[in-house]
Formats: sequence, structure tokens, C-alpha cells
Amino acid sequence: MDTKKVLDQPEMERKTRSIIDRLLAEKGITRYVIFEVVEEASKVLPGRIYPVSGLVLIDNGRVFSYWLDWNADKGDYTLGEEDGFWHETDVSAFEGDRDYQEAKRGLDLI
Repeated sequence: MDTKKVLDQPEMERKTRSIIDRLLAEKGITRYVIFEVVEEASKVLPGRIYPVSGLVLIDNGRVFSYWLDWNADKGDYTLGEEDGFWHETDVSAFEGDRDYQEAKRGLDLI
């Protein structure tokens, strides 16, 4: 089998979400909504998925930016902590954004 091929889209989305769920749980984040997701088909990661970037709204109203990638030193996926991609983002930039408002509703924040 060619390991460079990626998974089909539904399987890739499930696998990607499972990895993000695990990485966020390791940070103690279990209630959240992901929004503004962008698939970055620049390379194929182990597990035959693409990197993705996006925003995570957590249940206390804070928003974090992430980049799901592979960290060869750790031998595991990362949300971009090593490269500064994982960071808190000013929520005021999203106040008029429909996806952000929907994410807030999803966490009963409005």
C-alpha cells in the first residue's frame, strides 16, 4: 500500500478530530468547539492525514489558535506549541463572526 496516500475525507476528519480531542484533553480541555478549520494539504502526516489549522473556543470563553502537525522529536502530533501556533487569541477579533457566534451557542456561552 502507498503510505503517501491520504485517507478518504470522512475517515480523515474522524481521525483528525480524534487526535485533536486527545491533545486538548492532555491540556485539560474537554468542552470546546472548533471553528475556522483549514485543511493544509502541504504534506501528509503519519496516519495519512493532512495538517489542519483552526481555532478552539473553550468553555470559559477563551479562544486558542492551533496547527495540527507532527513533532518528530516527540514522535507524536502537536497543536503547534513548539512553533508558537498554539496561543490564546483575542476574542474581540471574532465578535461579528458567524462561526464564532455559533461556537459560543454550542457551549451555551450566549
